[in-house]
Amino acid sequence: MEWMEIVKAITELGIMAVICGIFLWQNNKDRKNHSSESSKLFETLLQQYEQTFNKMLNSFNPDGHVLTEEEDRKALEIDRAIDDYLKQMIINTKATRSFVVRYHNGGKDMADIPFLKCSITNEMTNAGVKPIMGEFQNQFRSIMAGVCEEIDRKGYSYITPDKKSELIDPATVELMKDRGIKYMYCRALRNQNNYIIGLVAVTFMIDNQEKPNEEIIDLCLKDKSQKISALLCLEN
Repeated sequence: MEWMEIVKAITELGIMAVICGIFLWQNNKDRKNHSSESSKLFETLLQQYEQTFNKMLNSFNPDGHVLTEEEDRKALEIDRAIDDYLKQMIINTKATRSFVVRYHNGGKDMADIPFLKCSITNEMTNAGVKPIMGEFQNQFRSIMAGVCEEIDRKGYSYITPDKKSELIDPATVELMKDRGIKYMYCRALRNQNNYIIGLVAVTFMIDNQEKPNEEIIDLCLKDKSQKISALLCLEN
């Protein structure tokens, strides 16, 4: 659900709540003169309030399923395990940041075609490195079109200063510049059917003095992408 839609839904709920509150107060004040007509109107307002509230909940979770305590605990354990792998990646590769991007749908257009979006769901950084997870939520995949396209073809995308600029899209280059990223190494995450569901990446800052060891990075990404993919499959 988009933030503007959330705000709109909450605003509508607030208005409904105020209206219901006014009618409740009026009901208590004029209980003796309470007519059947106002009673029907009050019931209608309550039904509208309930429908709006349920609509908002379903927007957050379209299948209507609420996590059980066991499912919630399981999801938390998977998140912690992913974070542990990301920490190991920083130690092993000497990267400044490691993160997981997961693909998802983000609503539909007028032709009922879903928007392709992605979000960073897990991130680890070195001390003093500003996290980017908060900024990178519900982003159109087109913002990293070159990276996503290369991952679709090869299963990985390694962006370095000596890589020809025409191989990567300008939006990704600007995205890296804005965040002071000089090197970015990404590898696909896959589900049980080998379908790409996201990526795991390590980045190195512009002020890094030492050139990244790509052999170590490649081995680390291959290992951790398989392990994180297996964890994500457990959520289904």
